[in-house]
Amino acid sequence: MEVIPSPHRKFLSVCVHHSYLIFAILSELSDFCNRQLDIIHDYLVMNNDLFSKAGLTLDRLRSFCLVAETESFTKAADGDSNRQTLYSRQVRDLEQFFETELFLRKGRTVTLSNTGKELHSLVSEYFAALEDFKERCSGELGSYTIGAGESIIQWKLIPMLNEIKESFEKADVVFKNLRSSDIIDGINKGTINFGIIRKSALPSNFDSISIGSLKFAFFYPSASKVKKSNEAELLSHFPLAIMEGVGSYQTFLNELPAKHGIIIRKSVSCSSFPMMAKTLHVLNIAAILPSIARQELSESQFNMIELESLRTLERDLCVCWNSRLANMNLMLTELGTALSVGLKYALL
Repeated sequence: MEVIPSPHRKFLSVCVHHSYLIFAILSELSDFCNRQLDIIHDYLVMNNDLFSKAGLTLDRLRSFCLVAETESFTKAADGDSNRQTLYSRQVRDLEQFFETELFLRKGRTVTLSNTGKELHSLVSEYFAALEDFKERCSGELGSYTIGAGESIIQWKLIPMLNEIKESFEKADVVFKNLRSSDIIDGINKGTINFGIIRKSALPSNFDSISIGSLKFAFFYPSASKVKKSNEAELLSHFPLAIMEGVGSYQTFLNELPAKHGIIIRKSVSCSSFPMMAKTLHVLNIAAILPSIARQELSESQFNMIELESLRTLERDLCVCWNSRLANMNLMLTELGTALSVGLKYALL
């Protein structure tokens, strides 16, 4: 019996190992292809009913969205009576197709029914996904819209704009200063790609990544001789810049006098935290602001102290995006993750 030399045996062993590996890969690939064929078959069967009935077209869905967003056939048609008639007929076609009322009509005004709201949300998402797909197919860089409060935009997003642009492959980045409710609405409609909101406001249909807590601190002129250890004295010693409107911040301020037995002196009211921070440079006053305001209020001019009572203002934040759109555009999850990592580091 001929003995195979040791080097050759080693070579044959490697060949056999790779043969088994290739066979395993081909088997996995075969299984994958069979699964995909099953999915395609199920999809065609499932959607056979959807396309066997006339009335569903992209043009009709577009007209439906225009009417939904203007709450008026007249406004959607921009005063064109022929177009108004067309929109009215197209909406009726959709209502017959889905066998449900999409609008509640009251005079010349229309509002979405519950099923209409659901359809509008779905169609808005898919139109946004199609537009994004078209841009990517044409080689355009496209754009991504990030919704957040002004303090996050001014003090965190803009300073890390170079990193964001790098992660987003030089695509156009749009920042929108919005309340959490408006950010959520925009993400549902597909007009906003990413939002930075409180975790407590996060809808169940969003993907999200936590980025840490937004903490608050008391900022006051560093030249002051007031005792840092006395919280009540600190809060009552200076006139304050405050936030106008209603919300948890305003509720907290309204409860301070009773809690500490002090009088709060309000000096100026503003519509945002960055605006409040700017007033401190002009007037000899103090303010309760997010700790990230430190980058605008230097240590040489302003003391910053995190008072115990301010912990109730802390907000756990997250970056969020639309789950369904992410399933159609895998880049959303990748970009959302990159944005989250940068912001998490920035909030430390």
